[in-house]
Amino acid sequence: RDYAATEVEELNGQMAEYEALRDTLAEEIDTLTTEIADLEAAQAEADEIRATEKAQNPVTVEEAEAGLEAVSQAIDILDKFYKTVAKETVLVQGPADDAPDAGFDNFEAYKGGQAESGGILGMMDVIKSDFERTISETEKAEAQAEQDYLKFSTETGISLAEKNTAKDQKTADRKSTRLNSSHP
Repeated sequence: RDYAATEVEELNGQMAEYEALRDTLAEEIDTLTTEIADLEAAQAEADEIRATEKAQNPVTVEEAEAGLEAVSQAIDILDKFYKTVAKETVLVQGPADDAPDAGFDNFEAYKGGQAESGGILGMMDVIKSDFERTISETEKAEAQAEQDYLKFSTETGISLAEKNTAKDQKTADRKSTRLNSSHP
């Protein structure tokens, strides 16, 4: 009888250990399940953000290139205009009294706003450099975003693989613990 009582105590002790181990494994499995779900959600969000960026950046560059081309053409046209009208002369015909007031002296050629031309062309150059900067920075941002995304995806994939492997192992251990606790 003493021998049987001792054996029952030992078996009850083992059963308690197995139950504690089972409970610990269940908690760890729950934690891993939550972490896996969080990682998968973060990856899905990163995928969505990256897809949006990847679609928007080429459009931004394309629009900036179109703007750059238009501003460059405008600068070229204005530059040629101001250089051409600066050399203009007027052929005088008829009496000076009959000439309408044009905002400048009679028989004086309209030479454009030569004094203002530097400011106008200067503003156009600033606009042009803004388009160039937009193109450059968007291309750099796209390259960096792609690199960051790949790094994040790689790290997330590794972490997911490790956590899934750990979860599978702990699930198998828990199953084995259940069998051991029910069949001492």
